[in-house]
Amino acid sequence: MKKLHIDTLKIDQSFIRDCTDKSNAAIIQGIITISKKMGFKTIAEGVETHEQHDFLKGLECDPFQGYLCSKAFPSDEIARLIWPKDQEDSGESVSIVR
Repeated sequence: MKKLHIDTLKIDQSFIRDCTDKSNAAIIQGIITISKKMGFKTIAEGVETHEQHDFLKGLECDPFQGYLCSKAFPSDEIARLIWPKDQEDSGESVSIVR
């Protein structure tokens, strides 16, 4: 990982889905520990329940993705979600990077 020049690790939803399982919990905790020691950010993917969120928060893994936060939507709708209609007409441009 050191040679890859990365700054963020994403924990796959397959681990998050069953985070109460002892093996998955140990893997998640290990990923977060390694990530912190190497100075990386950690993002959990597929967080759908408050139980999963609370578990991750207890491990100090606050950034997460999943239906608990928001349902998935097309990238071209991001600007409309973030900026109201009156700001879209202001002439400012927004670029979506995929």
